[in-house]
Amino acid sequence: MNYREIINELNENLHAFPEAETVFSEKQPWLKEHFLPCISIDLVEINPEWKGITLHLINPQEPGDGLIGELTQFAHNEFIGINWLSFRLTEDNRYEFLGDERYFLRSPANKHLLTDPYLEKYFAENLKNYAEQKKAFQEKTGDYNGEPYFSKYDGLFLNSLGGERIESSNWSTSDDIPSAYKMTQDEDGNVTITHNGNRFYHIASACGYSYSHGADNIVMLYEPISRLVLFTYDWT
Repeated sequence: MNYREIINELNENLHAFPEAETVFSEKQPWLKEHFLPCISIDLVEINPEWKGITLHLINPQEPGDGLIGELTQFAHNEFIGINWLSFRLTEDNRYEFLGDERYFLRSPANKHLLTDPYLEKYFAENLKNYAEQKKAFQEKTGDYNGEPYFSKYDGLFLNSLGGERIESSNWSTSDDIPSAYKMTQDEDGNVTITHNGNRFYHIASACGYSYSHGADNIVMLYEPISRLVLFTYDWT
């Protein structure tokens, strides 16, 4: 499997700022209220056997502080938890969230939990920032240290792409991985995550603030047998 770091150029397999309608299942239209689509990746880019399978790296609107899912543990299940999110990839390469909308602090059912005015301000600024980034990309007006790039922060579409190894970091020290998965780590810091004995592969990672606000590293993993897409977030 191909592995690369510092992806700052796109090609026919890498599409930045995809439209939400191409990313999320029609059965869950509310997903676009909770995630900002960053980049779609045709997996032929890293594995020829996965041609035609497209995954989408997405940035959650939450958290404004702490970890996503930290305040909504009543909505957790075997696939979602604190700092962990799961989707099933449909046949037309869209995401079905394997949980309830109540998992998201911003869901209508959780309005009583949004008591801190900072959060509403943060969410509004996040949307504004994302819209500005997307517009700059589409109009190709951005610049990063003289390079043809459109993020006003660090100039990276992706921190890494592909690879057999899942490298440990802050997220892998957590005991909160959902029960549907088993995570082990060897003495060299290599992480293995499985579902029903089938392993996940590292697909991509990116800084949330390359696209809006967010984690220092969004980590996207894929298990091709069950077509599960697993996200976790590294905060340093």
